[in-house]
Amino acid sequence: MEQLKTIIHHASLKKLFTYMVLCTVFIILILSGLTIWGCAAFQSWLLPDSDQVMLHITTTYADGREAKEMVLVELNQNIENESSQLIPFSTSSDPEQEVRRTFRIDKIENSYSALTPKRKLAYTGCSVLMVALPLLYSIAGIVLCSILFYQWKLNTPLCLLSDAADNIARQNLDFSIAYNSSDEMGALCASFEKMREALVKNNQKLWNMLAERKLLQASVAHDLRNPIAIIEGYTEYLSLNIPAGTITEEKTLEMIGNLQQTARRMEVYTDSIRDINRFEELELHPVFHSLPGLLNEITDSLTLMAAQSNRTVHVTNTVTKGNGMVDTEILYRILENTVSNALRYAVQTITLSFSLCDDSLVITISDDGPGFPEKYLKRSRHQLPSIDFSRDGSQEHLGMGIPVSRILAQKHGGALQLANQSPAGAVVTVTIAIN
Repeated sequence: MEQLKTIIHHASLKKLFTYMVLCTVFIILILSGLTIWGCAAFQSWLLPDSDQVMLHITTTYADGREAKEMVLVELNQNIENESSQLIPFSTSSDPEQEVRRTFRIDKIENSYSALTPKRKLAYTGCSVLMVALPLLYSIAGIVLCSILFYQWKLNTPLCLLSDAADNIARQNLDFSIAYNSSDEMGALCASFEKMREALVKNNQKLWNMLAERKLLQASVAHDLRNPIAIIEGYTEYLSLNIPAGTITEEKTLEMIGNLQQTARRMEVYTDSIRDINRFEELELHPVFHSLPGLLNEITDSLTLMAAQSNRTVHVTNTVTKGNGMVDTEILYRILENTVSNALRYAVQTITLSFSLCDDSLVITISDDGPGFPEKYLKRSRHQLPSIDFSRDGSQEHLGMGIPVSRILAQKHGGALQLANQSPAGAVVTVTIAIN
């Protein structure tokens, strides 16, 4: 029984529906045939014996009068001996005046007319049942077949899909659709589950993007506070000292120069913000590449960049074979940003490491500099670092290249993570999807 349930559960809708219809039709034909045969046999039992006939006796008298009699008799019955059974049609004749007697036999064509009223009712009822019961069997079979097919194959998956649609309508994606069947409804539930997972990923991506934008806006507000404070401080100092004549022209020109430098830094910063927005709208165009050849080209470019900064590059490459889909423009931009950041703060050496992990290319850039500020490492991986301007115009370890690289890595199906190494130095790990 359990094996039959398993077969029914995994059978395709088309195959199971066809089998159920054929079985239903077969059962209806069997039941209808038995019903018609039984009703016909009962009707045959109700009808009189086919050997019986109707005997008509006509007696003619001398005066021309006639007397008619009729009786139901067997074909082999002795009429003379059974004359007492004759049923008179007319009783007004005189036997002494009888001249002639004639006989006529009629075969009973319609045996129904010889039945009693109760037998006639039973006979008619059988005729009605011979038509009504097959029709009833057909209706009952169709209804029963539909109910069983719905219960076996449609009820459970439709309930799952309906609940899933309600959850999605309520923006609740914290559920799963599990319907273990290899039929069409199982495939539909699996497709719906894939759609739900895609919605979860898209929503997570959207939330991350919104969180990053929110953090970026907060970073803008925070980071612009320092240069604005510098400008306000200089303008207040000048407004107080110029009218009083307590400031020399040389000092005034110096402050004006600092104001211009601060304004230029604010302009650079706002341009970087605009670049980030442009990179978020950038479309990915991966191209098939041989990974060893591509990484060798990247290594040569980055080594030349380090040589121009009087830094040494150590390269570790475990990718000796394999191919992948890579957008080289995005990959070069990520590595240029991260390596430039490492070269800016490295004391003497930076280290590049290339490796494969599943379907991703993993690139690690480390330096022997002071490392990342701890306040950035304590943030979640979705938060963006920012630029802090001091009053002398210097910047901390992080520039806008890190947020840009993180956005580009996410565009390429990967991520960017920050860490510090012991005893000193910053580590940037870039992961991009290559399939």
